[in-house]
Amino acid sequence: MNSAGRRDGATYAEVGGQQLQLPVPVRLSGKAIMVPLSFCTQALNMRVAWRKQNRRVELFTERFAPLPPA
Repeated sequence: MNSAGRRDGATYAEVGGQQLQLPVPVRLSGKAIMVPLSFCTQALNMRVAWRKQNRRVELFTERFAPLPPA
């Protein structure tokens, strides 16, 4: 995965040489580049689970554990 825009406000990224639209623009925050989690998980074929009781986000891949239902 590569941030093709490489700047604040980029609205697309490259995955495997293919340009994909981001749901919201990339944002710079200090020295960090903020990219939508939903885009990252889709590009990496992952599932996200939100654990409300402890306010935690969990990411799953088939490589390490079976994916929970979507």
